[in-house]
Amino acid sequence: MKVVEKAMRGEGGREGFVDYRISVADVIATVDGYVKGSWVDDAANDAAFWTTIVRDYVCGMIREMVNLREVKRVQKIVGPYLIDLKGAPQAEAITQEIQKYYDAQDAKQESRPVTPQEDEGIEIVNTPFSLAYGGMLLLSHTTLRLLKGHRYGLCGRNGAGKSTLMRSIAEGKLEGFPSADEVRTCFVEHKLQGNEGDLDLVSFIEKDENIVIDGDEKEGLRRQKVEETLESVGFNDMRRQQKVGALSGGWKMKLELARAMLLKADILLLDEPTNHLDVSNVKWLQDYLKQHTQITSLIVSHDSGFLDEVCTDILHYESKKLVHYKGNLAAFVKVKPEGKAYYSLEDSTVQFKFPSPGLLTGVRSMTRSIMKMSGVTFTYPGYEKPSMSDVSVQLSLSSRVAILGPNGAGKSTLIKLLTGELVVCIVFQFNQDFLLILRNSHKKVSFLNTQIFVLPMFHSTRWSTSICIWRRHL
Repeated sequence: MKVVEKAMRGEGGREGFVDYRISVADVIATVDGYVKGSWVDDAANDAAFWTTIVRDYVCGMIREMVNLREVKRVQKIVGPYLIDLKGAPQAEAITQEIQKYYDAQDAKQESRPVTPQEDEGIEIVNTPFSLAYGGMLLLSHTTLRLLKGHRYGLCGRNGAGKSTLMRSIAEGKLEGFPSADEVRTCFVEHKLQGNEGDLDLVSFIEKDENIVIDGDEKEGLRRQKVEETLESVGFNDMRRQQKVGALSGGWKMKLELARAMLLKADILLLDEPTNHLDVSNVKWLQDYLKQHTQITSLIVSHDSGFLDEVCTDILHYESKKLVHYKGNLAAFVKVKPEGKAYYSLEDSTVQFKFPSPGLLTGVRSMTRSIMKMSGVTFTYPGYEKPSMSDVSVQLSLSSRVAILGPNGAGKSTLIKLLTGELVVCIVFQFNQDFLLILRNSHKKVSFLNTQIFVLPMFHSTRWSTSICIWRRHL
């Protein structure tokens, strides 16, 4: 209820008090302009009956509907009270005019006016709405209007609710937004994890029930179409054999884009699409969005160069409203100079403060190694080709290291190995028998081949230490 009241108060409203946008007196002045002329029975003082008994009550209900943005109910409210006083034909005409008036007022006050430049194109979304997250009002009585083929950059301060808006659209929770039967949307984000990590790429896409392929009832045709789509975005035969969990961030983003292509989405919702892409893949994404002129895109990104390159429009968060600006980010900054904060840290008002790091016990030298690995080769489970081979790294307190390389080169794998999120395989070989210990974020300890044979051999042929002690160490 507090969120509703806050939304109705608007900006600057008093806490605990709803400042109605119109009053009963405003409604009376409007309705009296339409309810005039002849009455059914002038001798029965129908005019006086309307003015003294009916009018205030009806206008009070109209006020409630208008302020709650339920203007579509105005005609049904007024009609029954005018039929006996004005007659059915005249009452119908009057109520239609009153309905049209309040429809126009609602569009004028709560919806964003359409500029001549913005009106060029096919409208696919025109949705007045409010948006809240928990007890926080993010957008109040604003409008989302999207044209086919346009690419909209969604800009605003951190925490304004940009990702929340896109997620609400994707999940079908935004009031008034067209249903999936009318407009198909696809939320593209870097989110692949959990059980999906064990799937191969084709199976990951195939299991999406929202993907419908013509003729996919034929055996193998659906899988063939998925493989062709993956091939078109850069997944060759070798990469398609990989598991989702072994993909780098950039390749995961391309996998999501392939899924969006198969969904035949009308609207792409892109949340920080360039975060995990290298330079060549950013260029690929830019070209992809600009070539597909039938797809509308709604983009959240902190990459100002990317927004400059692809955006045709900017939607900016201002006082809990979405305000439209024609052109890319550079054109937006010319109109709103405060938008320079999206370009450079120097123009940003955001401040970051990190706690001072504590001392490491026993480490007094800034050059002494605190993280180190030597000659490490790492291969993800189920793959023949290592992600990295014979890698040696040493870091000290004075190290300031940038890890560079294309998508899939093993940058994230290297960091995970250093931090212990992934642990290198340890292999013991005794004659023809192997004991392999693999530790990572999904499997803490896994034994391949039979430890019941390896451990006794290890115990009997090496040292006399108890087998239980060896089990505990392993």
